[in-house]
Amino acid sequence: MTAPRIDFERVNAAALSCLPGLLCQWLPGGHINGPEFVAGSLQGESGRSLSVNLNTGIWRDFAGDLGGSDPVSLFAALHGLKMGEAARRLAGELGVDPGGNGACPRPQAQAKPKPADDWRPILPVPDDAPAPDFNHFRHGQPVAHWTYRDDQGRVLGYVCRFEPEQGRKEVVPFTFCQGPEGRRSWRFKSFADPRPLYALDRLAGAKPDAPVLLVEGEKTADAAARLLPGAVCMTWPGGSKAVGKADFTPLKGRRVAIWPDADKPGLDAAQAVAARLKEAGAGEVSVITPPDGVAEGWDLADAEAEGWPPERAKEHIRAGKAQAQGRAFRFLPLADLLSAPRPTKWLVRGHLEAGCLAALIGEPGSMKSFLAIDLGLCIASGTPWHGHAIPNPGPVFYLAGEGFHGLGKRVKAWITAHGADPAAVPFFVSSAPAQLLDAAHAREVADAVASLAEQHGPPRFVVVDTLNRNFGPGDENSSADMTAFVAALDTLKARFGCAVYVVHHSGLQDRGRGRGSSVLRAALDFEYILTAKDGVRVLSCSKSKDHEPPQPLAFEPEEVGTGWTDPEDLQEITSCVLRLTDMPEEDRRAELSGAKRVALDALREACEAAGGPVCSDDWKRAAYANEISSSENANARRQAFFKARKTLEAARLVQEVDGLWSPVESVTSVTNRYQVTPGTKGKALPTVTPLFRGGNMVTPPRTVTPRADGPEGKELENPFEEVSRG
Repeated sequence: MTAPRIDFERVNAAALSCLPGLLCQWLPGGHINGPEFVAGSLQGESGRSLSVNLNTGIWRDFAGDLGGSDPVSLFAALHGLKMGEAARRLAGELGVDPGGNGACPRPQAQAKPKPADDWRPILPVPDDAPAPDFNHFRHGQPVAHWTYRDDQGRVLGYVCRFEPEQGRKEVVPFTFCQGPEGRRSWRFKSFADPRPLYALDRLAGAKPDAPVLLVEGEKTADAAARLLPGAVCMTWPGGSKAVGKADFTPLKGRRVAIWPDADKPGLDAAQAVAARLKEAGAGEVSVITPPDGVAEGWDLADAEAEGWPPERAKEHIRAGKAQAQGRAFRFLPLADLLSAPRPTKWLVRGHLEAGCLAALIGEPGSMKSFLAIDLGLCIASGTPWHGHAIPNPGPVFYLAGEGFHGLGKRVKAWITAHGADPAAVPFFVSSAPAQLLDAAHAREVADAVASLAEQHGPPRFVVVDTLNRNFGPGDENSSADMTAFVAALDTLKARFGCAVYVVHHSGLQDRGRGRGSSVLRAALDFEYILTAKDGVRVLSCSKSKDHEPPQPLAFEPEEVGTGWTDPEDLQEITSCVLRLTDMPEEDRRAELSGAKRVALDALREACEAAGGPVCSDDWKRAAYANEISSSENANARRQAFFKARKTLEAARLVQEVDGLWSPVESVTSVTNRYQVTPGTKGKALPTVTPLFRGGNMVTPPRTVTPRADGPEGKELENPFEEVSRG
């Protein structure tokens, strides 16, 4: 059965009779402007790129280069329908019978087409083309225009910006076209699809490995090029609604970052561009999230107007790419997994890896903060940390939860003890605790770090002292809150590529673990436990995800004068630094288990049988007899013995004299082996910033509470008040 024919004239006439009301429903961002209804596009936002004649229904979308001769064709374009279906649906909405007299659809030829419909752009513009006249029949002269060129520098056309009314803009393409009967002239008409990118000549003149930055709009592309001269800054014609019409194939194999406008259409367009780039064979593709707190629609042209320095824009792109790569989900082929392992990048050789997440756990009074300050100042200055090299020193940022003046004394003592130049130590301390569970405050912290990083280089190490004071509005025992806290730390790591070190209190019941949710420990790359016994602080590694745990270290506090004088009693103000010392005897033996215990017992037995020290072979035979390894493989047993011997020697539980071995049954005090190495690396400390302070923290405090440590000259077990506060 043949479907009834549609009376298009009846449907269009019904629509024309109430067209203003229909257009207000269809295009809510538009408005009536004299005999026309204008809107930004078929999506209905505000603007003037789309115009509809209220008397005839003829419409034109200049941004999308689309048009039609009646309301039915506009309805079809709005909803993506064929003409017949559009007429039926529109008739239903209007309460009109779409059949009637059975008239055939009015052919499009009956409507007078716009002349530009028959004109086609000529690319590139011929040499004999007349000079362009940019005067628009409706908008007048443009306030700016941009020249599109091909990879050989030949002109392809222009894009003009008009501002006919205050606060309103129209961006219209201008091309040299050929029309009916071979006539040629300049027309306000889009490039033919696929449309060329802006700045193809820049791309052709750049190095093959030069990065590409895609932004929205020609004005923004030029501003980006001035901010980032090392990148090829480009855009596509037509804005956020015309991504699908652009030709991205010239970017095949290129590294491309996309910096969108700070609004939903801009972000949506960036994702669409990223998909098109991947289809075109681009190499690395990343979308940079605009900075927080900027105005709706903000872009790099606004950044230039606000006085952004180039380094700030570069740092934002670096951080955005790191975050994008961290979020990206991908699978690695087996060949990548089996390729030669990369060398470890140590921050503190053998103890902390660059870019890791680590924690220092300890009870109050264990001197956690002293150790964290010692570690941070070594990293900032390049001073070896108790014999462990700092391969790549750099700026350190210390989130101090409390005790700013006390912290200043500790830093001054370290500077004095090590003979370091404070102007050469890029160590920055926060003036207040952070609230890392508060997303806005966490961004403020990161932005403050980034601001100083522009002057002093990217941070190597961020210390959070303590977790509790920098946690923010949450519960340490809540898995959800701790997960959010770890995510904030991961964001800092990803943005700056630095290690993050959390100083945390030990549990109330279990002193060997951190307080609160176990989510933190699960996320750590390294965990260290600091305990206090008989005036000695013992640092042991309780977790090392990818490396053999280092041997425990023992420290003792040493009083050091700061060079400051107490203004009340005129006595020198002192603090203390940590010095390497011998491991307590009970700790050294408590660490023994398995093969180490078997090896030490075997050495004792061998020495007793021989009446004195024995050679390594005799010790090894005794260890084999005591089953140092359950394996029957000779190589496995040999490796177990030599590994145990190395550990026992490092712990100073055995000794070798003239090739003979014996156990060390008693521990005696030895001369401190820690050598002071003045720091010579780093950059000048900054002036005071709103959040971070550096340099000025080593100035004397205005008032100091006199020490009440007993009669003058009396030696106290712990003469430093701040030691007891950890």
